[in-house]
Amino acid sequence: MAYSKRHRLFSKKIHVTSVPVDDQEKALDLYTNILGFIKKIEAPLGEYKWLTLMD
Repeated sequence: MAYSKRHRLFSKKIHVTSVPVDDQEKALDLYTNILGFIKKIEAPLGEYKWLTLMD
């Protein structure tokens, strides 16, 4: 397989996904401070919150 074709196969982006977590603060720290995502929305949702991140 040529490099360009292989590169196209493995360079897909995730557009929308949900990731349930046990500890939202730990997850937010991981995704923002370690993996480099940017917090876009943080909305209260009962005792939890809805978090939206982007790269």
